[in-house]
Amino acid sequence: MRGSTMIEKKGYLFILAIIGTMIAVFLIINFIDSEEKLERTIKIALVSATLVIAFTVIEMLFPGRTIIPSWLYTEHKTQLIMKGIRMTGPFHDYELTAEFFAMHVPLILLMYVRARRYLERNLLLLLFLLDTVMLFSTVTRGAFISLGIGLIYWAWVCRRDLTFVKLISYASGLIVLAITVDSFITRYTVSG
Repeated sequence: MRGSTMIEKKGYLFILAIIGTMIAVFLIINFIDSEEKLERTIKIALVSATLVIAFTVIEMLFPGRTIIPSWLYTEHKTQLIMKGIRMTGPFHDYELTAEFFAMHVPLILLMYVRARRYLERNLLLLLFLLDTVMLFSTVTRGAFISLGIGLIYWAWVCRRDLTFVKLISYASGLIVLAITVDSFITRYTVSG
């Protein structure tokens, strides 16, 4: 009996998520009609990304703990040795969390390129690094595949502004970042 109520609850939450997504798409299409509104919407998305990153960092530092009772908790069982854990974030799902972080990489990069102030650029760079670390901590390859396809498409769209030297330097920078973050995650955290 208990299993059927869990399935019904998950189905109900799934339907609510679909309805919420449809409402969000409707609002975005109909109410974002200027560059200022688009920038404000992206900043709101980055605030939500910051909150998800903060929760996932707490999950990485304290696996198996309840942050806010009956609301924010991690699903890891406490063991004597905590290693090789995949971070699930507030979504309690590896793939959803990984896709969330992968989706925010282009948004953060776009805002970084457009930033004019030094402090804003540094905060966006820090957010980008934390987002990348959390993406690696989910240990999900589907998000990396979709992010790679998205970045290749983005490079194709921006091909008039990209020179060969810029393209190679950005690609090599991303490869060095990926290797560095992967080695950091496997050596110094409970994930990996």
